[in-house]
Amino acid sequence: DDEAFIDCFTLELRIQQVYTNSLTWEQKHQRSRETARYLTQRFDTLLILKICSDANITLDQLTSLIIDNNINHTLQQTDDLGMTALHCLCLNPNASPEMFKLLANACPQAAIMQAEMVTDVDIDWIGRLIDATREMVTPIKVWLKMKGASYNNNDFNDEGHLTLDAALQKGFEWHDLLTIMNIQLYDLGEQNEISRLYPFMRAAAATVNGLSNLEIIYQLAMYDTKLIY
Repeated sequence: DDEAFIDCFTLELRIQQVYTNSLTWEQKHQRSRETARYLTQRFDTLLILKICSDANITLDQLTSLIIDNNINHTLQQTDDLGMTALHCLCLNPNASPEMFKLLANACPQAAIMQAEMVTDVDIDWIGRLIDATREMVTPIKVWLKMKGASYNNNDFNDEGHLTLDAALQKGFEWHDLLTIMNIQLYDLGEQNEISRLYPFMRAAAATVNGLSNLEIIYQLAMYDTKLIY
């Protein structure tokens, strides 16, 4: 369909031009055709990104690929949108916490690699683009956006990791917090430098709407029961 991606501003980033108001209708058709062709060929040489973007991905499939290949370098490769395999996995609603841990262990540095995304657009009353907001995003920021969770610069440490304390304040259930921890590879036996509290203690202190999440406190405490005593 020649019109499928007309005025699809996010994908325009790959060709370094977001603003399309000045293009003729035929030029917009041509850009749409180029985008469609790009999407069909996006993963031709990037198998790991293709697998991580597949809604039918399985842990066994991902494990076999990583075990059978030395893919640390591949996990740092990006497509034309600047996405790594970990970015793609963070956009996959069917990815499990175990999958994130597998990728993060295979290539820890991928957790702080950044891609440029259009995160907001300003459209006029007839649908023309007025302005677009771009942001450099790490995989965890992509995951937070996918979950509809807000964040600010204070939520991240100097290396670009979402802090555990910030994650605990966002009201996630255990499954989602486990995903965050697996992407970031937190040390759950480490005390906070200021409060000297272990993660399970900080979970007990963190409240959302005045309540603590008992499952999260329990799961974090079970990481190393010696820390309880």
